[in-house]
Amino acid sequence: LQFAGIPVYADIGTGYFDAVEVDTMISLLKVIDNPRQDIFLAGVLRSPLFTFNLDDLATIRFSVKAKDMYSSLKAFVGLDHPLAERVNIFLGKLDDWRTKARRGSLADLIWAIYCETGYYHFVGTMPGGSQRQANLRALYDRARQYESGSYRGLFRFLRFIERLQSGGSDLGTARALGENENVVRIMSVHKSKGLEFPIVFVAGLGKRFNMQDLNGNVLMHKDLGLGLNIVDTNTRVIYPTLSKQAIRHKLEMEALAEEMRILYVALTRAKEKLVLTGSCQNMEKSLQKWAEAISCAEWYLPDSLLAQDRTWLDWIGRAIIRHRAGKPLRERAGGEVDWEINTGYGSRDEIGDYPCQWQIKISSLSELSEKKEDLDLPLTEFWERVKQGQPVDAHGQWTQEIGKRLSWQYPWKRVSACAAKTTVTGLRQEFEPQSREGESRMFGAEHKMPSFLLEERDLNAAEKGTALHLVMQHLDFSRVDSDSVIREQVETMVVEEIITARQADVVDVSSIARFFATHFGKRIRNATDVKKELPFTLALSAEEIYPDFAQEIEGEVVLVQGVIDLVFRDNDGWVIVDYKTGKVNDFNCENLATKYQSQLDLYARALSNAWKCTIKEKYVYFFSIEKLIMIP
Repeated sequence: LQFAGIPVYADIGTGYFDAVEVDTMISLLKVIDNPRQDIFLAGVLRSPLFTFNLDDLATIRFSVKAKDMYSSLKAFVGLDHPLAERVNIFLGKLDDWRTKARRGSLADLIWAIYCETGYYHFVGTMPGGSQRQANLRALYDRARQYESGSYRGLFRFLRFIERLQSGGSDLGTARALGENENVVRIMSVHKSKGLEFPIVFVAGLGKRFNMQDLNGNVLMHKDLGLGLNIVDTNTRVIYPTLSKQAIRHKLEMEALAEEMRILYVALTRAKEKLVLTGSCQNMEKSLQKWAEAISCAEWYLPDSLLAQDRTWLDWIGRAIIRHRAGKPLRERAGGEVDWEINTGYGSRDEIGDYPCQWQIKISSLSELSEKKEDLDLPLTEFWERVKQGQPVDAHGQWTQEIGKRLSWQYPWKRVSACAAKTTVTGLRQEFEPQSREGESRMFGAEHKMPSFLLEERDLNAAEKGTALHLVMQHLDFSRVDSDSVIREQVETMVVEEIITARQADVVDVSSIARFFATHFGKRIRNATDVKKELPFTLALSAEEIYPDFAQEIEGEVVLVQGVIDLVFRDNDGWVIVDYKTGKVNDFNCENLATKYQSQLDLYARALSNAWKCTIKEKYVYFFSIEKLIMIP
């Protein structure tokens, strides 16, 4: 089905390690673990990963006399031969992968191989490409899952796989499809219970029932007990007892009843169309046996006939041959005349004329073989030319569609660079690239330095600003009367591990005390409500942020997130304060404050939308020059 281009899915519990793509990757992992394994090394070299052929391997092996293939490859690099460059590339990749295997995780190694070799995309172009890619993803996921426990490393992972294979265990192929995919599903009759499909194919009707359990020396039945053989030591003859024969007959009838129940399940899964296929060794003999049911006038076939059969095809054949649509079967059996004579059989008329539609096709093995050869010939020639690297016919019914898909471009490529979620500082820096102060504490914008590293080196300007903001966030504004009181609070923050001792040293306590000693600082201390480091999320129209792409992004929304340093309310209303810790001077602070106007306007807009209030004032305070500037 896959070679015919029909999407198919089979939920089976085995076959994972036998998949070509999985076997190739495991062979490569074994070579990375130990390159002196000639069989696996030769398999990897011949695989699509490196495309060496048998002549190439023979040339390398016989050009250099060495104990193993890996030694031959290393020595072959020094020869003046056209293959030497390819061998050198392979050895370079192998050394790189072995280094990654020692230093990194196994899952990262596997994914790196997929990316560097393009093997993941290559198998996607093969028949059943989606399933093959799912198998490779499953190998990556299982490696990651394996290392999530106490066991780690490539060697142990390979031993784990070897134990599975030596124990006869296997892993089911990866699920590449969901429950509602439009594909052909292959499943057992048992797994189809409770399911229905528009069209159902029931294949293998000619397979004989498994009655091996009836041939044992001892038979057991839950009601009849044990059935044993009699051993005549004098004549050295073994024959079954009467009880064993009775138990065997009982078990045989129960097995046939179970087979009939399973057949019922298979025949009732189709909602629109049911296709039944089966084969028999001697068609004429089977037809003669089925024709015995023609004379049966009752709806149900007698148990004496059904008990003789050992395949589903025999049961179905006996039933269909009695229907008017079974004429092709009766003609081949030579019983059409007798059937026509007996059509005045009263109740049999309703059987023969039952309103169901059957189409019966009988084909010989030779006819099917000829059809298969006709279908396989063009495909075989095509793949042979592909394997040999020869050009193939590029003109066909899919040429235009393939060209269309390969030349496809994402229609919204221009707006793909527009952020769907950003920060206030990010917006300001994007539209005003000249305004870089280096301080950004928005979500996802800051990569914090580990605390133990902060103790070992001097803090940069951004880290000093972060320390000051942390102090201002946790400072008790009711106790900021003097330097000593503020320093006491800072020391408490160090004890509580809010900041480190190194951060505490760079905080200018005197500057904070002078800030709260001003008229504006006293307003904050006397405020009725104070919010520190207040996070917010604001939904803005995408056209407002990216007016150049208004047509492409019409109706879209951009989420803007940020943190407001300080918001307080006094008798006059709500006031926003934004601290700035970068170095400025009295000459450029006014210009800088103007550049922050859009940022504070967004703060005010976010609070107005969330709290349904009016923001009366907005301020920027520069700690480096201890200056407060009002933003209109």
